[in-house]
Amino acid sequence: MPPEFFTRTGATTPRTVTTEAIRKGFARRLRAARVAAGYDSARAFAKALGVHEMTYGRWERGEVDPPLVTLVHICQLAQTTPDFLLLNRKD
Repeated sequence: MPPEFFTRTGATTPRTVTTEAIRKGFARRLRAARVAAGYDSARAFAKALGVHEMTYGRWERGEVDPPLVTLVHICQLAQTTPDFLLLNRKD
């Protein structure tokens, strides 16, 4: 059973967010960050990361999670933060 562990801060009733929802949100923000960083294709971004384009594509589709070290590299290339990609926090 996947962990269900995130709650919305400040809510009167905590909202549980599933692993699937986190992955789908991450995937949407990952694609947006890639495009904003000037990588028009997933293939070009995958090449810059040093990963196979099919592996990267699975991340953008929310099928699997990238390794933690790769997440850091993604953030460096896309000039963003893990907080944004994972939790949609801009600060």
